[in-house]
Amino acid sequence: FAILKQKERILNGDEITQSITEVSFIVYICIEVAALAVVCVLLYRFHIVHVVIYLLITSITASFTVISAKAVSSMLHLSLNGFSQFHNAIFYIMLLLMIITIILQIKYLNLAMKHFNATVVVPTNFVFFTISAILAGTIFYKEFFGMNTLDICMFLFGCLLSFIGVYFVTGNRLTPNSDDAQPLSDAEEKPVNTDVPPWLSSNMQESPVQPKGGSNHHLSDADRNSGHEMSTSSTSDSFNSQDTLFEKHTKTAAPHYGTNY
Repeated sequence: FAILKQKERILNGDEITQSITEVSFIVYICIEVAALAVVCVLLYRFHIVHVVIYLLITSITASFTVISAKAVSSMLHLSLNGFSQFHNAIFYIMLLLMIITIILQIKYLNLAMKHFNATVVVPTNFVFFTISAILAGTIFYKEFFGMNTLDICMFLFGCLLSFIGVYFVTGNRLTPNSDDAQPLSDAEEKPVNTDVPPWLSSNMQESPVQPKGGSNHHLSDADRNSGHEMSTSSTSDSFNSQDTLFEKHTKTAAPHYGTNY
């Protein structure tokens, strides 16, 4: 509970300006800018398209977003409580930096989602963004100052558990392009049972199907009458043959009650 009791540090415009000029933050900014330049060269000069490339740009710009967003919120909080910070130029610089970095994050995150699967982009971006936010808060705002060793270890251990949980949740998830999601082939489809009783199959006759809207209107009345008579005779013959087969089957299966001497 010691972490919960840690009071949030609210900086005014002068304190934010002083934090920017510190050596540790200047070194951090130089490393971030150099890393961003290298990643951009790999992407635009050598045309290396990889999920890590896009998300590194997103996470680096996210660290500037974290710094500028907290600076703007701190100065707005002080201004609403009667300590106006709108006269400081650093307020407008941080506000502009926040807007630019948010736009860049959205752009490169959308590019990553466009080229790669969401099950890869989302957890990777979560890990990179968390690490960049922790580094930015530690260096610029000195978030760990005043915390004992146990609190720091518990915080880092919680981050590690989050990263491991993300890996186990998304590591074995099937993608839409995986082989397991492919439909069955024709050879693997389950066959359909088309067995027909032999007494019925012997009487089944194939006849051509008259297409819908066919040429019946071109037939004469005599042809239609003769066709109707042929259809009626074939139907009656079929019924007679079925009755004959049924009578034979009944005589064969009927029991004999005669007395044998």
